[in-house]
Amino acid sequence: MRNLPEQCSDRQLTQLFKQSLKHFEDPAFLVHKLKNKTCAELTISNVPAATKFLHLHGQRENALQFMSRSIICQASNTQPDPFVVQSLQQQDEERHRKRQGKSNGEVTHEIKSTAPHTFAIESVSCGQWEYYRDRLNFLECYSDHRAGPIVFGGKNLVIFLNRTDAQQSNVRIDIEYSNLDAVVTGTLTNRSTVTFSLRSAPKFTTFNSDTVESDGMSDLLGQMMQRLSIKPVIHVQRARALGLSSQHEADGQACFVYQVVIKDVQDLNRVQSTLRGHGAPPSIWQPTARIRYDWAQDFSALVNELAENYPVTPFAILFQTQRLAQDGILSPRLVRQLIPPLKVLSQDTSLTTIALAEGIRSFSRWVPYPGPATEAKLFAIDNMVEIIKKRAAAFRYQDSDYARADIHEQFTMIFRAAVTPASIYLEGPDIDTTNRVLRKYRTQRESFIRVTFADEDGTPEWLDRNTSGDEIYGRRFAGILNGSFPIAGRVYQVLGWSHSSLRTHQTWFVAPFVQDGGLIVGRRIIADLGDFSSIRSPAKCAARIGQTFSDSTETIRVDPENVLMIDDIERNDRVFTDGVGTISLGLLRRIWKEFRKTKKSRATIVQIRYQGKLTSSSKQDRYGSEVKRK
Repeated sequence: MRNLPEQCSDRQLTQLFKQSLKHFEDPAFLVHKLKNKTCAELTISNVPAATKFLHLHGQRENALQFMSRSIICQASNTQPDPFVVQSLQQQDEERHRKRQGKSNGEVTHEIKSTAPHTFAIESVSCGQWEYYRDRLNFLECYSDHRAGPIVFGGKNLVIFLNRTDAQQSNVRIDIEYSNLDAVVTGTLTNRSTVTFSLRSAPKFTTFNSDTVESDGMSDLLGQMMQRLSIKPVIHVQRARALGLSSQHEADGQACFVYQVVIKDVQDLNRVQSTLRGHGAPPSIWQPTARIRYDWAQDFSALVNELAENYPVTPFAILFQTQRLAQDGILSPRLVRQLIPPLKVLSQDTSLTTIALAEGIRSFSRWVPYPGPATEAKLFAIDNMVEIIKKRAAAFRYQDSDYARADIHEQFTMIFRAAVTPASIYLEGPDIDTTNRVLRKYRTQRESFIRVTFADEDGTPEWLDRNTSGDEIYGRRFAGILNGSFPIAGRVYQVLGWSHSSLRTHQTWFVAPFVQDGGLIVGRRIIADLGDFSSIRSPAKCAARIGQTFSDSTETIRVDPENVLMIDDIERNDRVFTDGVGTISLGLLRRIWKEFRKTKKSRATIVQIRYQGKLTSSSKQDRYGSEVKRK
């Protein structure tokens, strides 16, 4: 599957293909979206259904539509994983048996025990993979020695950590199989380990119920009581958490590799077979060394080094460099070693700043995560610098969105950030529609960043009545909105938002910059938008300020001397011209010429935004060629 949006998730694609495959006997399938890329892999359980799907949607006229894009469907050049196909076929057989039983009128109350899919663990650690002298090492950034079970469900695996005293809470870690990049099994001082490499942070939840039993009997009892319409006696108080502890919140922001120690060595083979049956990536056996690593300290040193190199090294290059570490692509230690050669490349006259920044960005999308399936030489500093240089040299400005943004005033290139409960991911720059603020400070576009608040999988963070979100909304999201976050020597603070962006959980942040000899900060930008001191309602004031952040395309500039103020038409204490004005034929012709939607229709009534107000204007012939009546 090609031509997919980069930001879409496996969950969104699963919903899309679930609806499409219903017309082809509803086979089991597995979709895997490649991170930061516009392609995905779709594996279908049987060949006839896959052939019919390609025959229909492989044609451009019948292409699937997703997020205003036409998805290109083609048969893959590689053979599917036999374990994945076998697992999907087992799902089809199980579904067929259930349907057959229902058609025969059979009623069964059998409850399957979850014990075969539950294993006891002694501890869990998180960190990153890194090669040292051609040997793969697990850099342990945080370790939690609380014991508990690991449960393999239908769509995700859950790690439970039981509290050791009354002051603690039980914690569960939810990891979706679609979020797994690799699974590694090995040994550590005569103990069996299973290591999960993730593409993004998992979800953390705390709950204050009784200790979770590792034999699965509590889950079985809960299912039986639910079938008998009996409510469990235990009252569980759940709450989303930002991590396993405050230390883990700092050390685990971009550490997406989780390693568990299996309590019983003989359970390792059962864990491997269970993973194969749930559509997880095939496990790889490889003994690895565990090395203690202070991620937070090294990342802080990286940010300081980038700040010292600014503004000698352009911000666009430093942004992409910090992104390598902040998004968990490489460890901060490796990224710090990349800074000197990248600084040399930035002074190469054959490469423009945009080309080098896009070369680093292209490298981050192409490079695989470190792990047993990758070669050590790929992460050698000289090799990575050479790949970045080649990709920068291959960049073509005239074919990029940068050229399009320079030609059309209504577009610009904007950096993005996604704030999640556990981390902050950096993206962009991407082409975006401008607004009044961005047009006013067009030369300072790097000082503005569009921030999205979302869950770990990229979906919006919605209210869950059964789970408290105080930690996420009250501490994490509110902490970012009331505080700031640094990127390569710049500190970004909240600026404002439009009404539409508020619905999509997005807002604008800005970093201080100098223009025309003066320091421009967020408060000054808001003050220059207009006088809002007379508005006493906070909601109304935010709405008025938000109008300046609304996306707007073509703009007609009207000189103040061409604006006439007239009285409203009132009759019997009623105002008939509230929010309505007139416009001259000459100015209307300019709109017909520059606004593409009116070139053919020749509209005589237009809706405009002028001085923060939304109004409608109709054609009036008696005024001069460039007059607008207000």
